[in-house]
Amino acid sequence: MRLNLSDHDQIEVKISDAVFVVNVLPTREIQRISEKHTKWKRGREVMDHKGFSADFWDATIASWKNLYDENGNEIPCDRANKLAVINKYPNIGSKIADEIEEYRESVLHETEFVAEKNS
Repeated sequence: MRLNLSDHDQIEVKISDAVFVVNVLPTREIQRISEKHTKWKRGREVMDHKGFSADFWDATIASWKNLYDENGNEIPCDRANKLAVINKYPNIGSKIADEIEEYRESVLHETEFVAEKNS
């Protein structure tokens, strides 16, 4: 039996033969990452987008299966490889982001349906 004891949901995103296990980060976690990379300069907020992106993808991608390098070796799912995959193949990040958004919308719809049903 697999139990999710974290404070966020996980979904699987399949891209070709690869499967990405993805954390659906709560808004408060995304805000925490954003605040970490936002500084005040000359009276205005400036975000380090590269730093935000690195921390966001490291927190979002939990693991992957069936992802191999050009020599057929399985690519370990660590921070450096997560960032290399996302930076070299932006379509993977786009697909993951789309799946997260679709999941969030389905959960919101389900929540609204249950609330409507219970009223």
